[in-house]
Amino acid sequence: MISLRERIWLGSCVALWALSACADRGDEGPASLQLPLRPTGMTRLEMVSTEGDPASANPVLVGEEWRNALVLAPQSRWRASAEVPVGASLRFGYGRRETGTRLGVGANLDRPTLTLTLSRAGESVHEQVLLMPGRKKAGRTWKDVEVPLEAYAGDTLEFAFSFSEAPAVLSCALASPRLVQPRDDAPTVILITSDTHRRDHLGLAEEGSRVETPVLDQLARDGVLFEDCFAGTNITLPSHASILTGLSVRDTGLVSNSMGLMARARSLAEAYAEEGWFTMALFSAQHLRHGLSGLGQGFDRMRGPTKESEAAASISIERFDRWLQTEEGIPVFIWLHVFDAHAPYDPPEDLRRHYYDPTLDPFDSQSFSLPAGVQIPWAPKVADLNYIRSLYTSEVTHLDRQLAALMDHPRVRRSTLAFTSDHGEVLGNHGLYFMHQGIYPDTLAVPLILRWPGSPMGLRVPTAVTHQDLGRTLLDLSGLSASSFPGNSLLHWVEAPQDPAPARYAISSGAHTAAVEKEGWLLFLHLHDHDSPTRVRHQVELFDLNTDPSCQQDRVEAEFDRARSMRADLIAWLDASTGSLTSGRATSPDVTAELKALGYVENVGADPGDRWYEPDQGSPWCARFK
Repeated sequence: MISLRERIWLGSCVALWALSACADRGDEGPASLQLPLRPTGMTRLEMVSTEGDPASANPVLVGEEWRNALVLAPQSRWRASAEVPVGASLRFGYGRRETGTRLGVGANLDRPTLTLTLSRAGESVHEQVLLMPGRKKAGRTWKDVEVPLEAYAGDTLEFAFSFSEAPAVLSCALASPRLVQPRDDAPTVILITSDTHRRDHLGLAEEGSRVETPVLDQLARDGVLFEDCFAGTNITLPSHASILTGLSVRDTGLVSNSMGLMARARSLAEAYAEEGWFTMALFSAQHLRHGLSGLGQGFDRMRGPTKESEAAASISIERFDRWLQTEEGIPVFIWLHVFDAHAPYDPPEDLRRHYYDPTLDPFDSQSFSLPAGVQIPWAPKVADLNYIRSLYTSEVTHLDRQLAALMDHPRVRRSTLAFTSDHGEVLGNHGLYFMHQGIYPDTLAVPLILRWPGSPMGLRVPTAVTHQDLGRTLLDLSGLSASSFPGNSLLHWVEAPQDPAPARYAISSGAHTAAVEKEGWLLFLHLHDHDSPTRVRHQVELFDLNTDPSCQQDRVEAEFDRARSMRADLIAWLDASTGSLTSGRATSPDVTAELKALGYVENVGADPGDRWYEPDQGSPWCARFK
């Protein structure tokens, strides 16, 4: 019997052989314009200008949706050439883009046109003139076009897109022109991230758990549950950047929700796009939008809230279903982000008391009282903290119920699917209530479920892993092992769970604290002074997660040699940074207001600069470990 790793390897070899076969057909014409169809059923048209310059596509916002698009200036023309496969059609999107000074009242070029011309051997065989959307609300959306190409099967066509004369402030965004050859077995890879979802809030996570998540439990029974997964930070945008790049916070440089990812970072979406997959993202929190986060690079389509701070999972899931249907028959990678478990907790009425004793009154200040100094801004009249905790659990159950329809989609049922979270939530440990502050296991421990066609069923992997390795794993499961992407495949521990896991590292929001976990021991090294709770720069803490999972007893004195070794390991890891990939902080009033609306108080420490850690011989903590 061949091993799991050998099966994945064989799948990759078949895919690579098919790619080579297409590449060696010896098609005529310039290599920059001639595109053999990849065996995935989709090939992107690589556009060049009339001068021969290659196109550069970037995420472009039209209405409320970003698409990876080439911006056509007035009177410009772009072209590409490709052989038309049997059963293929041309798909693309286009949208109106208006920048700078508004058009004058008397402007008569408000409705320019986009013209598609198909030519064979220099002779035009098809022309389609598309009127650009107008300036009203209905025009502020992308328009999708599909052109059947059955009549040209086997022919080499030139595809030319030209934008008419127009005012200088108008341009046309041309999104993802591609040849598609639908097939019944087109693969689907789905990444679902549930924001602020604790690992222990999964029905199967712990024996005797009260949390009801039957949909996610069934997903775990159909696949693999990783029982000990850590995130690399405790905050949304930096954590998602790590998942989508395979890089730690140390190497992205993102330590705040108001910092963006540089375009030169390579994303998981780009890796799939380069292999002929269509890529889509649906997110449910405004601060993940591409203009701020930079997370849209590589995605053909990306959408999330633009006016409200967040969107309910039901909205994102409904769009997910529609989008998946529009790309039926071609390989798709889609990221779905849901935000329901994030504070403020507001489950439907039928779940508000689902986990709370109905005989109790949580607003009764005679029976209950909050700890000194504790305030819940979004629930100021609640006196019983257990009621707030129950609302969090209800939100998780509500999310699980919403996922039921999605999991029943035929294409989802046969997909490769990963479910995880960006970080957890602190529900009272260390005096922190209903926030994801600090990098204790409360915030680092997240659920991780993997299921793919032919995966083991009901396997539980106890090995300590990190969701930073998800990208590498999903590519391997897609037969794309040759695609360059950082990380260690989690499939190794599916096959050999007894093998030791590498150390896990984390950096907190604001870069206040760095941590390393190894063999069940968690060490903190505080990089800056901070007051939640009070810690001083260079201070070291050490906890035994095997006997003290909530990190109540600092063992740095009793295990000083272990602390010395782990501290040295952590500093060496920090010093091995490959350089920052962040575009810096966006500190506009609008961004600040949005983050505050979501409960974030941006408490960012000093920029790390060239080094995350700087020793200080005057520090008693540095002197002790010298």
